[in-house]
Amino acid sequence: MKLSSFIIAENENWVALNKPSGLLSIPDRMGKDVSLKSLLIEKYKDIYTVHRLDKDTSGFIIFAKDAITHKTLSQLFEGREIEKYYEVYNTT
Repeated sequence: MKLSSFIIAENENWVALNKPSGLLSIPDRMGKDVSLKSLLIEKYKDIYTVHRLDKDTSGFIIFAKDAITHKTLSQLFEGREIEKYYEVYNTT
């Protein structure tokens, strides 16, 4: 699994990715399956989870590269200052 194929944009503070369906955002309790965060840790060492997407959900996800950016982005999400949009596809 090649991390670079998921990266949409990044700077010194954050990295934004297009998470595919079927990939965990963060490690599960068992820690056996590959997650986006585990791939990011391999590349960046320190990485901070700002928000998550369910395993079967695809879409835009952002991780912070430092604690200050993590706090700022987390507060924006908590304060609903960042809008989230969901599209539902009928698979039947």
